[in-house]
Amino acid sequence: MIVLHFAGSTTFRQKSRRGMMSGLTMEMALDYLAIANDALDAQNDDVAINLNVTDTGEKFFVERKHGVFLVYKNENRTNADAALNCTKAQFFALIFGQNNLAQNQITGDGAAIPKLFAHCKTFSRNFNIVEP
Repeated sequence: MIVLHFAGSTTFRQKSRRGMMSGLTMEMALDYLAIANDALDAQNDDVAINLNVTDTGEKFFVERKHGVFLVYKNENRTNADAALNCTKAQFFALIFGQNNLAQNQITGDGAAIPKLFAHCKTFSRNFNIVEP
């Protein structure tokens, strides 16, 4: 089960987030995950994934080690726990908590994919920009 999800029901707000995310590049989406990653929670939960984006031809080695989220573009490594072969839209769906992957799209430890998202936090939209 993917743990990363956004609060609320499928409303205009959530649909607009999906629309905004679909305009991001894969590098931007992975940067978003790095920002959302809670390093203190994840410090003892290492994971390494080879991510192959089939529709764009991009490949990434994504690793969380000692809580730090690392992304290496144009690399796949042999020490990965799993490999994920998906389209950009399928990866964005994973970010939103929807698992629409076929079994043959994941090789290796299938539990590593949701583990990648397990320590990502949602952000509050209610915060002060300027405080005294």
